[in-house]
Amino acid sequence: MSERESNVHRSPSEEDLRAFASALADRLQAGDVLTLRGELGAGKTTFVRGLAEGLGIDPNDVSSPTFTLVQEYTPVEGGTGLVHIDAYRLDPDSDLESIGWEELADGTRIVAIEWPDRLPPGSIARAIEVMIQHAPINGRVVSVKGLDAQHSVAHGPQACRACGKLIPQDAPSFPFCGERCRRVDLSAWFDGRYSISRELKDADLETTD
Repeated sequence: MSERESNVHRSPSEEDLRAFASALADRLQAGDVLTLRGELGAGKTTFVRGLAEGLGIDPNDVSSPTFTLVQEYTPVEGGTGLVHIDAYRLDPDSDLESIGWEELADGTRIVAIEWPDRLPPGSIARAIEVMIQHAPINGRVVSVKGLDAQHSVAHGPQACRACGKLIPQDAPSFPFCGERCRRVDLSAWFDGRYSISRELKDADLETTD
């Protein structure tokens, strides 16, 4: 496998968020597992609707599986299927076989998991990580991490995490377009508009020279 890459996208609306997810679906392969992180209302289910649309599944059929835990969708004309899991109500100590995990993750479909931190540790060996956050100014910022060369990731300009202006990845201020947006983003952390969806580990605090 080649080095895994990250991609940042600025979505000014739910429609754009869905369109971005639909475009991402074109790069996915059967067997891919996506973990979707973001606070309540961030747009995780909207993102899954976009994935469904990109896979040839009616997005209007997609609903949050908060109570059923799992929803399965089969595309028209034999395309790649989609499994949507909402693990919010899943007991972390439970056996994943209670939801038929082995069959769901059999490599024939794409699996999207909301609230993946509720899964038992070590459940997912490899995943594409999607983080959806509310932007300080408006809209949302979507970070996709874990794609590799086989997914044909674009290397073009990326969106500033604060204002959405496109900037080259080698810009000195990347992932921001300038000092103002860097400060806007920092202020959002101080104001509590961002949150970390999992417990910090020692490795998260390590720095390199």
